[in-house]
Parts: sequence; C-alpha cells; structure tokens
Amino acid sequence: MAVLKVIELVGTATEGWEAAAHAALVEATRTLRQIESLEVLRWTATVRDARIVEYQALVRLVFRVEAPEERQLAVAEAETILAEPTEAPTAEALGLPLPTETRERPLGGQ
Repeated sequence: MAVLKVIELVGTATEGWEAAAHAALVEATRTLRQIESLEVLRWTATVRDARIVEYQALVRLVFRVEAPEERQLAVAEAETILAEPTEAPTAEALGLPLPTETRERPLGGQ
C-alpha cells in the first residue's frame, strides 16, 4: 500500500513561467525523493514599469512517503557511498588543458 503526500510550492524565475515551475521542482528534489507528479495551480508575475520582472508558478507536488525500512535502506546506501575512498580527478582525466611553462618577463614587456 502506498502513501502519497501533497505539498504546494511557489517557484520563481526571470525567464518565464515554465522556468518558474521548473525551479520549484528542482528545489523540491533537493530534499524529496519519489516525486510522482507536478500540477501548476496558478501563474502570477511581478510587474515593474510595465514590464514583467519575475514569474511565479504555484505548483502542487505529489510524492511517495517512504516506509521506515525504505528510509533505513537509503541511509545505509548513502553511508556506503560516503565511506568509499575517492581520489581527486586529474586535469588530464577531466580533459582540461595541462599547465604550460611560462618564462618570466622583465617589467615593461620586453
């Protein structure tokens, strides 16, 4: 049996209403998992000097509430990942240009 929770959020953006709705979703995914749906309830905007300066989207999100055993499993998986040793990638592995030697020039550019 699944239990779903419903919350309402307001996302804001300067690029448009779709971007505002997306901003609400992105922010929600930082702390919520298993988001199943998003419904836009209302579009609004802030206007200054006859121009829209901020778009707002009131959205309703529905997400699945995890059972306690699911939460414990997620915590255990996160602890395993955090315990794994990691090495910082090299510039070469990231495809970045390698530093080149520079020679010192006297002041005045000569």
